[in-house]
Amino acid sequence: MATINQWCSARTNGMIRNFLRQPPSRTTQLALINAIYFKGNWRNRFMANQTAPGIFYGLDNETYNDVLYMKRQGRVATAYLYELESDLVEFPYEGEDVSMFAILPRNANSSNLMYIRKALNPWYVEAAISRLSEDDNEATVIFPKLRIMGRYSLKETLKDMGLVNIFEFGRADLSGISEDLPIAVDDVRHTALIDINEDGTEAAASTYVGFVKMSLQPSSVYKFNHPFVLFIRNNLSGQILFLGEIHKP
Repeated sequence: MATINQWCSARTNGMIRNFLRQPPSRTTQLALINAIYFKGNWRNRFMANQTAPGIFYGLDNETYNDVLYMKRQGRVATAYLYELESDLVEFPYEGEDVSMFAILPRNANSSNLMYIRKALNPWYVEAAISRLSEDDNEATVIFPKLRIMGRYSLKETLKDMGLVNIFEFGRADLSGISEDLPIAVDDVRHTALIDINEDGTEAAASTYVGFVKMSLQPSSVYKFNHPFVLFIRNNLSGQILFLGEIHKP
């Protein structure tokens, strides 16, 4: 366990130090570990002297006080996604190869997030981004400072997506990984951390797979004070590096 945690820490710049909180089971024969780390500075930074506290309105009428909001004004690439009743806002990083995109529903309720979640396939993402424009779009963006970590077991999620056999004894065929020792997947664990501040974004994610023996018009103010969706995208390849929903700061 210590070896895996040290490896993850080294490859995420120390952001994820204790990836595994419990050692793998005694029957574990093989562990596959993947880690990704990203740090980017905004092309147009938020001014720290304009950061101020405010309220974040969460789901189910929950409110969070004294949330620190960053603020900046200027040209912003935006698009109104009328089919989702939401605004898409781009936050480019220096170099312009990578951007963070945020989708902000104009109505703060859970059904809007559900529609966005269902729409976010690769084709829709590309179509939505192609609609971005910053021509004559002087706007104010108010965005919360975020530092969020999530730990998840993806086993049931993958099963719901139809990936069932690899978890079941007698049905898993992983001979391409291990020809001599029959194995099946015991669990898939994922940890992600993202830190967004005035200077930019720092993000990291690790995934563990354990194998066991078989036995409208654009707005002029974009205030992210209620749940929204964000993703970080490589603009050259179109690959999504990180994706998440922000329900509370």
